[in-house]
Parts: sequence; C-alpha cells; structure tokens
Amino acid sequence: MLTSVLNDKESDLVNEVYRLDENPLYPIYIILPVDTESEEWKETEKQLVNWLDKSDQDIYLTTFQENIFTAIKRQIDYHMAQVRPKDILYEEVLENAIQCKMLNKRHFPCENILTKVKSFVLSNTSQPCIIYGNSGTGKSSMMAHLILKIPYWFLDPNSVSVIIRFLGTTPLSSDIRRPLISIIHQICALYHIDLSLSLNDSMIVQELKQLLEQIFTKIPTNERLVLLFDSIDQLQTENYDCSIWLPVNYPQNIKCILSTIPVIVETHTTHNKKEYKIVEGLMSHFNDATFIEITKFDEHLAQQVFDSWLQHDHRRLTPLQMNWLKPKLKSYIPPDRSDDPEPTPLFLSLLYDITLTWYSFDNEAEDNFLSIKRTYDAIKYLYNQMSKKHGEVLFKRAMTYFVLAGGLTDIELEDILSADNIVLQSVFVHYLPPLNIFRLPSILWIRIRNDMQKYLVEKDVDNTSVIYFYHRSFEHYNPFSREIPKLEFIRRAYFAENIGNFPNLNDQPFEIKSKKLIKKNNGISLFVVNRCLTKQLPAALTKTAVNLESSEINIKFDIVKASIAEHPEDNMFYEAYKQLKSDASQIFRRTEDEQVWKATYVGMFSIDQGGSYRDSITRICADLCST
Repeated sequence: MLTSVLNDKESDLVNEVYRLDENPLYPIYIILPVDTESEEWKETEKQLVNWLDKSDQDIYLTTFQENIFTAIKRQIDYHMAQVRPKDILYEEVLENAIQCKMLNKRHFPCENILTKVKSFVLSNTSQPCIIYGNSGTGKSSMMAHLILKIPYWFLDPNSVSVIIRFLGTTPLSSDIRRPLISIIHQICALYHIDLSLSLNDSMIVQELKQLLEQIFTKIPTNERLVLLFDSIDQLQTENYDCSIWLPVNYPQNIKCILSTIPVIVETHTTHNKKEYKIVEGLMSHFNDATFIEITKFDEHLAQQVFDSWLQHDHRRLTPLQMNWLKPKLKSYIPPDRSDDPEPTPLFLSLLYDITLTWYSFDNEAEDNFLSIKRTYDAIKYLYNQMSKKHGEVLFKRAMTYFVLAGGLTDIELEDILSADNIVLQSVFVHYLPPLNIFRLPSILWIRIRNDMQKYLVEKDVDNTSVIYFYHRSFEHYNPFSREIPKLEFIRRAYFAENIGNFPNLNDQPFEIKSKKLIKKNNGISLFVVNRCLTKQLPAALTKTAVNLESSEINIKFDIVKASIAEHPEDNMFYEAYKQLKSDASQIFRRTEDEQVWKATYVGMFSIDQGGSYRDSITRICADLCST
C-alpha cells in the first residue's frame, strides 16, 4: 500500500529504511533496525561540531530549538489548513447513524409491530404514527430497524428518504429547536431547496414549525420522505407538548413516526411528584393519528431474541447455563406492581451482558444472579459487578450524583467526586496526591465511563453537553438512598459556590482514615488541601483563618534540654512538632502577617510580644539546617 503511491526513486528510499513484515494479519512496513557493526554504518560520514566556547554552544542549541519549533509549527499550520471546517449537519447525521447501527446490532424484528407500521406508511393518512411503551421495551431499536425496512416497502426504494433523530442521545438533540433546524437543513440538502432565511438557536419553536410546513410543500410529489422522532420523553419537559413544534397534517408523500414513554413521573421530593402524560397529550392533539403499543415479550419470543443474539455473536451457552437463564425469560409481574412487567428488551440486554462474563466451564451460578427477576435486580447486579472492578464507593456515588443532578459534565462529576471526602478516602488508601492538586485521578472516571458507555448518553442542558443515563430505569435504582441528603449537600455546595451558607469545598481539610497513611505521615491525619475545583473560589483560607486573639496557642520550649541534646528528639523543632501536629490544619490558617503561636520558655519569665516567637523560629530553622 505504501509503495503503490510512490515513484521508483521514493520506493528505493523506502526499501532502504523499511522492510515488509509479513507476520501481521495485514502486512505492514516497519523501520529497519540499524546495525552499527556493519561496514556501511562504519563508513558513514560523521560530522562533529567543534564549539568555540560555551556561549557558541548555547547559541547553536537555541537556534536548533527554534528551527525545530518553527518547522513543527509550519507543519501543524499546513495540515490544519487542509482540515475541512466542521459541518454541524454532517456531525449530527453521523451521530444518529452510529446510534442507529449500534441499536440494530441486537434488534430482533417484531413482525406484528412492523406490519402495523408498514400499513401506516403505505396508507393515505395525513397524521403521525405514535409508537409507545414503557422504558426498556425496545422502542429505539424498533425505530432504528425502520430505517432499514421502510425504503423497501415502496416500489422504488431510491425515491424514499428516511430522516431519523434519536432525541436526547446527542448534545444537540435535547432542545427540540436544534433537531428541527438540522432536519430542515437536511431536507433542503436532499431536495435542493433554497432557504430564504438563516436559521439559528434564537428562533422560537413556532417559527421553525411554520418553516418546516412550508418546506414540506416544496418536496417533489414523486419523492417519499419519512421522519422518525425517537424518544420524545428525552426532550426538555416544555417540549413534551408536541402541539407546539410538530405539524398536525402532512402531505401524502410525507409520513411522521414518533416514539415515547406514555407517562413520565418526576420525583422532586417525597411528597412532590409531577406526572407528564405524553401519550394522552398526543391523543388530544392528533384526532386521527395511529397509535401502536409495544408490550413486554412472552417467554417464547424472549427465548428467540436471546438465541438470535448468541447466534449473531457466535456464542453458545452450556445446557446448565441455559437452565439458569430460562426462569428469567418467563413472564413476571411484581406483586406490588411497582415495576413494569418483565421481560423487556432492556432486561434481556442486561442479562445478555451478564452472560458475557461466563465461561464454558462455569458450573455454579452466583446467588446474586439467581435472585434476578426484573430490570431493577439486573441493574443492581450490574452495579455490584462494576463496584468490584472500580470500587463500590467511587462507582455507586458517581452514579448517584448523576441521578441527583439529572446529568453532569465530565469535569463537574470529577470535581464533585474530588469534593467528596468519603470517595477520596476510599481511593487514597496507599498514597496521597500532591496537596496542591488534591483531586480524583481523571483516569478512574474515564474507566467507569468506558465500561458504562452502553448505558450513558450525552445530551444538551442549558447549552452544556452533559452525560446522563440512556434508560430511565437506571434513575430508579439508588444504591445510596440513606445518604442522599449528604450527597445532595455536596452537590448543591459545589454549584452554589459562595452563595448562601454552603461551605467552600475547594480548600476543605482532608482527613486520612488509612492507618498505613497516618503512620507514613508521622501521625498527621488532617491536611489542608487544594482540590482545584472549577466552580469553587479559593476563599476557604480567608473564611476559616483562625484569629490568634480569639484562639491563643501557647507552645512551651525547654531550651536547656534542647541545648544538652542527650537524645535525637531533644531539639526545638521536635518540641514544636509534638504540640502543633494534632491541630496543624487549623493553627497554621492565620491571616496575613499574624504569628502562629506564643512562645513560652520553660524556667524563664517572659511575655511573648513577638521577640520570643521570632527567636523560636530562628532556633527551629537552625535545628532543621544543622548537620
């Protein structure tokens, strides 16, 4: 591949420097090792630089450095100029296509639903089709599968265009205005329609709705367009009312299909719950729409789905392992009806992910697995497995902060975890990071996000891209329900900054719990640290500074004992250390130019007005510098 694009002279040069390695699956060229014992190497002309003096050498090296920097900068500038400007529409379409491909990997076609959707698409009805079902019933997978099926329901598949938006799964799709803008641009690009005005986020939704209706009339009647809006429930709450942004009637050559959860219940407090009845709102808005409900799987269909996933991944479970699994594929309705009936596609997907950790020689199932009956149990099992890998406190508190905040950016979550002393105490058991950069290592969160990427998505909240759960079922599992007030206090204090009575988290003291670390730090268990939080100002030192007049610290020095020095610890420094170490984090937080303690010399009558204090500092410095 390399030599195919080179001329003869360049190929000869490549052959001198590289050799073809046939061992890899795809043969590659690697750099030839240099044989310093070869005659060719020995005959190589060696140029030595004879420096006139040290300044001559410095000038040469400085010039060499500047030339290297200039050359690299020139190369970067050249290649950056060749990079295509970011195309927002292209990025949005690509992200939705990737999501579509991912969902189709495990989709098992449900023929009765497909038949109903096909009947709608080929009908003359002018109002949308709404596919609805509880969380985890496979609505998004169905919508992704329709992309592949719809074109072939028509005589001329090339005349059919399908546009899909997985709402809430990309940073630009939580506010309905942005998906509408991107859809308008995509329609104009597909059918070569000129826009009469420039679109931007400042436009109100009603204007975009009117513009979309106008563009529909410009699409050729011999072309077919199908719009798919997946997960209306993932939009911001004010967009649940589709009458604001969604056209009611469509031309004969245009169809619109939506998917959503019927009812969203948001719990703000124990006694404050708010219901959003999305499907009821759609029924009142569209009097002639088609409504299709996706329900739970029966045992036979659940078994078929599971078998299809195993076949797709070229896997096989042992008969014993299938016996562990079969009871969970049966229909299950919680006695208190607190959860949706099982099994659902999400429940099956979680079970399948659990089986990925099994080996063919496993002949005994875990008790925790055998107790799984519903999605809640499967999520609990997943969390326990992740806790074993990443640490229970770190992982479960990270997930809890997501639920409390309704979504966080990477840096916000890292900051909040760094402000949580319980999390840091669970992580820093064997070592401490630098006190001036005392925070959670970023790699720990990156590993968790990588393992949870299937269940997390990015969405836009207040023009900020945040990470949150893809399925609402994860919101209902709360491993730290008893500690919610403490975690919520930390979260609110982080975002409040200096507003209200919340403490400043950036410089709060850190207490070591590990006996090993306490011993390693000479018995000191409390440290003043800087957590480098992005939303916190370093004002804690000023706020918590101890005033000497209100908190007088007297340190007694035995200068006679220190002068004789019969033992290694007989010195001024050690005497001060013994008396200061227990409260050092508070004692040394003085206002500017204020002395830390009042010095009292044993056997000598004196009142410290500053002279004894300065003398004790001088003697301590002498002890530290002595040999």
